[in-house]
Amino acid sequence: MILRERLTELTKQLAESEEQRVTLVHKMNETESELTRIRDENDTLKRVVSEMNLDSYVRRADPMEVDTEAAMENSEMESTEGACLQVCMHMRGECYQ
Repeated sequence: MILRERLTELTKQLAESEEQRVTLVHKMNETESELTRIRDENDTLKRVVSEMNLDSYVRRADPMEVDTEAAMENSEMESTEGACLQVCMHMRGECYQ
């Protein structure tokens, strides 16, 4: 009797494991399909960029370049603003430097 119960339990576990395996395989196939779709879309976008000769514009959008340019512009603006403030204060007689 104990062996029969154990066999029934193991059979049930095997069936559950098989269901889980089928579910995982299904999810894996969905993921693979999604990855394939994304790759195809990426290839299409690359082709369109190449065909439209937008490579130079795309390269210019490099975040490091943008940050460097923005930092230089901000630095120049701050320097100019500081100089203007000093001139204004001097003209009012408020400059203590």
